[in-house]
Amino acid sequence: MLHGWFILNKPSGMTSTRASSLVKRLFDTKKAGHAGTLDPLATGVLPIALGNATKTIPYIMDKDKSYCFQITWGEQRSTDDLEGEVIAISSNRPNHDEILQKIPQFMGSIEQLPPIYSAIKIKGRRACDRARSGEIVDLKTRTVRVDSLRLDHIDSPDTATFSMDCGKGTYVRSIARDLALSLGTYGYVSYLERTKVGKFTLNDAISLEKIRQIAHISEKQEFLHPIRVVLDDIPAVSISDEQVLKVHQGQSLLTDLDIGPPLVALYQGEQLVALATLEAGRLYPKKVFKEVF
Repeated sequence: MLHGWFILNKPSGMTSTRASSLVKRLFDTKKAGHAGTLDPLATGVLPIALGNATKTIPYIMDKDKSYCFQITWGEQRSTDDLEGEVIAISSNRPNHDEILQKIPQFMGSIEQLPPIYSAIKIKGRRACDRARSGEIVDLKTRTVRVDSLRLDHIDSPDTATFSMDCGKGTYVRSIARDLALSLGTYGYVSYLERTKVGKFTLNDAISLEKIRQIAHISEKQEFLHPIRVVLDDIPAVSISDEQVLKVHQGQSLLTDLDIGPPLVALYQGEQLVALATLEAGRLYPKKVFKEVF
């Protein structure tokens, strides 16, 4: 079974779950999962974990992300993007200076109300599924982080293109909706591309078409990134052959690191062996990687 990260350039019109399933089949592997859902209409960077890489999905979910998106002014839509029904209209169109004046309000640590049509779960069921079945969805605001929000250019009186760098859980559709409201109009996302997730960028992203053209698994494997690349910010500890055996048996290890980070990555040379917690001078394996990859 293959192990590693495949960075898909997700096409528009496909759910992230569907994209992950297709990649799983193309790589003929038993386990796969995506990190950071992209809306069906969105394109761009979708990291997909294969094999043992699925154990590290939580560690990439927290990474910063970057987007390029277009706002269409004058309409509010039920989904806050191109898919939704028009629910309100405005004849007001903001100009360049007005937009620049409002942008600082949407940078830094801000309170944001997620879109009703989102994957956020309410009592075990996604908000978007509840909304589509006619339920009244009551979401709470949450604190998110926007590191930068830039007006790239005015495309027409009705549209403008932006780019944004942000932290986990920030909704581009909410930014578009709220920015438009602050400008005295309505707006929705008419184009969205994710350009970066953690260290992965569009330069790393491969299309489904390219993978479909490759017949041999060994050639496809060249497009996989090692599991450890998403663990770069987790301190590394080298362990011996004897300690590897103990870790594989679920045993803890004595260490001189009596004070330090709560989570460390255990390596035998370049081989990732396990993720472990550090407690009172001992390393306790939490996720173990037995296969060679």
